[in-house]
Amino acid sequence: TVEHIPKTWAVGYDGQMWDSGTELLTYVDWDPRCVLEGDTVGVLVTAQEGELLVFHNGVPCCPGPRGIPVSSERLYA
Repeated sequence: TVEHIPKTWAVGYDGQMWDSGTELLTYVDWDPRCVLEGDTVGVLVTAQEGELLVFHNGVPCCPGPRGIPVSSERLYA
C-alpha cells in the first residue's frame, strides 16, 4: 500500500489521504469513487506552501497534505 512507498503523498483511497511527512492516513471529503467516465481530475501542488490540491471537473474539491518539499524533490503524478 501507499504508506510503504517513501516520499509519497496521495489523496483518494476510499476517502482518505496519505501524508508521508506526518506518516498519517486521514479522512478527506472527496472519494474518487464519485468520478464518472468523462470527468477530469487534476492535481496541483502549490510552490509556496507545498500543499496538494485535488480538482474534480475544474472545481477544487479536496485539500491534501501540506509541506510537500517542492523545491528539493522531483514530483510525479
